[in-house]
Amino acid sequence: EELIGDAVKRDLGERAHAVGVLGTMLSDLVSTKYRLDPATDNLYRGLLNGVLDIFEKGKAASIPLKTRVDAAEALGAAGDRRLRSPSDPDYWIEIKGGSFTMGAQKTDPGNKATYDPEAGDNEPVRAAELPTFHIGRFPVTVLEYFHYLDEAGAAAPRDWKEQLLHKSRPVVGVTWHQATEYCQWASKRWKITLPSEEQWEFAARGPEGRRYPWGPEKPAGEVANFEDTNIGAPTPVGLFPAGNTPEGVADMAGNVWEWTSSKDEMSMVIRGASFLSDAG
Repeated sequence: EELIGDAVKRDLGERAHAVGVLGTMLSDLVSTKYRLDPATDNLYRGLLNGVLDIFEKGKAASIPLKTRVDAAEALGAAGDRRLRSPSDPDYWIEIKGGSFTMGAQKTDPGNKATYDPEAGDNEPVRAAELPTFHIGRFPVTVLEYFHYLDEAGAAAPRDWKEQLLHKSRPVVGVTWHQATEYCQWASKRWKITLPSEEQWEFAARGPEGRRYPWGPEKPAGEVANFEDTNIGAPTPVGLFPAGNTPEGVADMAGNVWEWTSSKDEMSMVIRGASFLSDAG
């Protein structure tokens, strides 16, 4: 109690460090069924709520990344109040419909709207138009997928026991068919589908055709969980607020690949890249 009470009084960086250390300690004690007494538990939960600023764009960058990761993992284990049900309006981000240009090309520098010297051959330029839609603020988390498995009795993805230790991370190891079945289950309540490739790109780039979700700047350590970040694993959702879209959609670059509902002649379409991806 004294340790936690002292941590509450510290600045954000020190509180985040304390939350990470205490969260790891409590996680290690799960098998012993150890529980904090009610007074200390209240202090600890107050401390957890006090470090939610690690997910705020203007405050996160001042704290070492490892400290933020540890604190976010502790929040996920104790109950991260950012993670809401799809029935909560704050779960969704509205994307206003409109016309936009998908893809990119590297042969015509004069066309600034589509020119990208690093464009690939699989990014054909084409016009698209979409009505207004909503997209999840975060990728589907382990916690959300746990509720689905618990109710639907579906087969768990790979490494599920390990994933359950990280409830605020995006769920991984899910096939396209499993992702579609999850959406079908969720649609009984909330009318949810996988986004089409067009919806995904429009949410990531906006009508102005941003090169990256956050804007024109190349990836750096504070905008995404990718190869240069040197984490080597998925991170809790929303941990890189500087990489959010202007509308507030998180993790559209890096962390984990994301399924879409679209397919080409050979395969299903994925977007977004992962923690193992390079900047390109």
